[in-house]
Order: sequence, then structure tokens, then C-alpha cells
Amino acid sequence: MAKFSIFLIIVVIAMAAPIVHAQEGKDFLIKTARALETSPTDKETRKMVKRSIKWIIESDEVQVTLCRSAYDMIGDYEYKFREEMTTAYTIGVAAFQLENPSKATDRNAVHLAGIELTLKVYEGYVKANPKSTSALIEVLIEERNKGNLAQAIAALKCGTSR
Repeated sequence: MAKFSIFLIIVVIAMAAPIVHAQEGKDFLIKTARALETSPTDKETRKMVKRSIKWIIESDEVQVTLCRSAYDMIGDYEYKFREEMTTAYTIGVAAFQLENPSKATDRNAVHLAGIELTLKVYEGYVKANPKSTSALIEVLIEERNKGNLAQAIAALKCGTSR
């Protein structure tokens, strides 16, 4: 009987491990998004970003579909920190879906959240290096400052198939 109890405990622990790991991954991803908002150039944040992107790729807990039109606005090929902006967009999209499961299918809201995080990261990079600006991203900053960012993202038609 004792052997059966030990076996049962091991089975329960083995079955619970993926659930705990998934929740830890979700929590870590959201924590990474918050770190990007406040200290995007920090060395520790960059380590968190790598781990979070790996989790997004390997996990089936979240589906990240990027909007090509939105990506084109932040993916300025001439911009030195293009990869960091794309990564921020990806993490912003994933974090929004995890934090707002009831809105995860609202593509405009999802992409708006990704762009909003990207703009915060961009501002952190510009603050650390004032010469590291992107004309394309500056247009988005201007739209955000005018209160028009949601409309600008909706106009990209990220929520519809083309």
C-alpha cells in the first residue's frame, strides 16, 4: 500500500509539473513586459527578453501573430535597434493576450498593446542614446501623443484577413 501511495504521489507531481511550468512561463513573460516598460536597456531585462521569446516559441500557451503593416511601422530596416523593437512588439502582443484572455481575439487591441510596449521600449532606447531615433517610430509616437494611436492601428486592418 505504501508503494502505491508513493507511486500515486509521483504521478500527481509529474502531471502537475507542466501546469506549474506553463504558469511560471506566463508570469515571467508578463514580468518581462513590465521590465521592458521601465528599463528596456537594462542587462537583466535583456536576459529576461531572451528567455521570454524562447518560451513564446516553445509554448502552446499563447499564439502570437504579428501584423505585417504594424511590423513595417516599427521594423525600420535602417534603425539600429530594429530587432529590439520587433522583440518588444512580440512580447507586448503575447503579454496582452495572457493578461486579457477575453480580449485575445480582438486583433486591434492585441496589436495596439504590442505597439504601445514597443513605443515605451523605443523611448527607453532614445533616452539612453538620444541619437538612436527612427523616423517611422516617431510618427507612431506623434499619433500616440495626439490620442490617435488606436485609430492608426485599426486603420492598418490588422484584425482582418487580407
